[in-house]
Amino acid sequence: MEGVTAFTTIVSLLSAYTTGRTVDQAADLQEFTTWLNEHNHYELSKLIKDNYKTSVSIKALLSQTRSELNDQLDSLATATTLLASRLPNIGDLARSLEPTVEISNQAYNILKGMSQEKIEYFIFVDEMVGAEIRLISNNGKPLEIIEQQFIRDDLNTLVELGLLGLRYNDSGGEVYDFTRAASRLFVEDGD
Repeated sequence: MEGVTAFTTIVSLLSAYTTGRTVDQAADLQEFTTWLNEHNHYELSKLIKDNYKTSVSIKALLSQTRSELNDQLDSLATATTLLASRLPNIGDLARSLEPTVEISNQAYNILKGMSQEKIEYFIFVDEMVGAEIRLISNNGKPLEIIEQQFIRDDLNTLVELGLLGLRYNDSGGEVYDFTRAASRLFVEDGD
């Protein structure tokens, strides 16, 4: 079992393990690996025992109370569902299970435009009260804002998901960078 597959499997099993616990207190790594073996996940148990960094990471997660860990797992599930909602086929599954969790069309179109037009970054321009907000790209290609009212919310969501990076220029203006994670959405999409 490798990389992303191991990660998603461990996260899924951590969720199942903590959900099955009746006590809202920390658990330890030995209890978890014993539980994995009892549920026929020998390969994963061995991977955890053989990989020091993985063991330490899981120990840190298990040192939290059940409710604290479940809150983190819920946040991860929401972020994963947001990303999955835009992928072909699997997006249908994500939206059927969580119909209210989805990246808006505007947010998706900003990323898609950056991918298609090879835009590395854009500057957020909101110069005057009542003036139209603009996104000025590094290569001059336009990025359309469809819903001015929700642009900040969409940009915040994209930053929280790691699909855009946020930094500030010398004037204090917001600069949003297209990330490698965002580019992966469009490899699958065929764009």
